[in-house]
Amino acid sequence: MATLTLCMIVKDEEQVLAECLENAKDIVDEIIVVDTGSSDKTKEIAKRYDAKLFDFKWNDDFSAARNFSLQKATSNWILVLDADELLDGAGRKEILKLINNKEHCLKDMIGFKLDQRTYNLKKGTEPRRTTDEKELKQAYEGFDSSKVVRLFKNHPKIKYKNKVHELVEQSIRDAKGEIVETSTVIHHFSMMRGKRQEEKEPKYVDMIWTQLKQHPDNPRYNRQAAIAFMDAGRKDLSMKYFIRTFKFNPEYPGILADIAKLHLEMGSTEKAIRFFNMAIAKDKNDVSSLNNLAVIYMHLKKYGIAKQILEKALQKEPKDKHLLENYEALKKKMQEK
Repeated sequence: MATLTLCMIVKDEEQVLAECLENAKDIVDEIIVVDTGSSDKTKEIAKRYDAKLFDFKWNDDFSAARNFSLQKATSNWILVLDADELLDGAGRKEILKLINNKEHCLKDMIGFKLDQRTYNLKKGTEPRRTTDEKELKQAYEGFDSSKVVRLFKNHPKIKYKNKVHELVEQSIRDAKGEIVETSTVIHHFSMMRGKRQEEKEPKYVDMIWTQLKQHPDNPRYNRQAAIAFMDAGRKDLSMKYFIRTFKFNPEYPGILADIAKLHLEMGSTEKAIRFFNMAIAKDKNDVSSLNNLAVIYMHLKKYGIAKQILEKALQKEPKDKHLLENYEALKKKMQEK
């Protein structure tokens, strides 16, 4: 049987850590918790779950802290979670299948992309941490999806890079390893951190700018700047840095869809349609862009076009809940017409 280590870096996470550890403890053989300077009960909670606890002096570099945690892991495989994240039951089962698959075990350099869903709270609703679909729909307007490698072989060449928004993907690619997409979902509840999250944001932004100044032509850092400006409500500057990202790397994953979504938020429907079509032309399996494009045509009351697009998307992903929901809504609108 393959073994699995959960690696975490934490600071002042007493509100959320216990639930995260409780959620993951049954599928992992070892828990590594690296504390970067907690002043609350975070360390006590980690010890209650028999975590191997290590202190790390914070140096404004998330990758350094992450890599320190990886060095302490002794299992065949590593799972990385943040304290405000949960796996659902299906996800936990899939992770165990992935790491015990003979073909996967024989490969030294392999990582699996999990679907990190960051939830957006409905106005007037109290935040809650849950993996129950009904409760999620009641409390949240939806989520932002990001496919990130969080499950990978314990190998010295697999390391995190970037001071902020750190990833292992580049190290796997550099070593000619394999990256595989999965359906495993990580439910991410950043709003549960409340004031602490707000206090962190300026630090993140400073770190992003430091990286960008050092590497102004780096597409990843330009995209991070675009997202930071979007979070600050500066859509004009956000667009500038999304465009710079596209300029430096036209193949950057998801960049055309990023630009399309921002045009839509800025009220430029025609430009949004154009960029969603460009995203689909580049990746015919981009179901998310197909779905967004169909919704635009639904709002424009061009139901025939929307139907064609949704049916094309459903051929690719027949069980996608968002596609199915929009298709049902479209059928109702067409009947009313």
